[in-house]
Amino acid sequence: MSQPFAVHLVKKSDRSGYGKPQFNQNWSPVKMHKRRIVVGIHIIVPVLIMFTLVILSFSNIVYDAGSLNSMNLIIESLILYYPILFFVQGLVCALLKANILLSLGISLAAYMVIMFMWLNSSGLIYILVYVLMGFLGYSLVLLVKKVMKQ
Repeated sequence: MSQPFAVHLVKKSDRSGYGKPQFNQNWSPVKMHKRRIVVGIHIIVPVLIMFTLVILSFSNIVYDAGSLNSMNLIIESLILYYPILFFVQGLVCALLKANILLSLGISLAAYMVIMFMWLNSSGLIYILVYVLMGFLGYSLVLLVKKVMKQ
């Protein structure tokens, strides 16, 4: 009496709230697995980019640590690259219909680790800007979707 694994029942409601169960042929375990991978990538990539930028800034791989070019990369990261990362993460999060709080929360946790390991507590003020940029990107996609729907 069990259903096949790749087909499950979906209740399609009419105006009265009652509906007949129908089979959803579009669902498959492979599609769900690919979606989880894409959502996971959109969460991990900004974190990896943030750590890469900070490691390049504070190591002597590209520049001598403490040199003017190294300090420029740190400032550029805080003011330019990190807000862009959060904005793009908000855009992608809305396009994928992923959990914005989870994705921004993980990125903020990574920034907090970066701040406490390499920066000082003056970096706390940037958190507000980064969260606003993430929600701005998320809201922009939702607004465009709403306008396109009309």
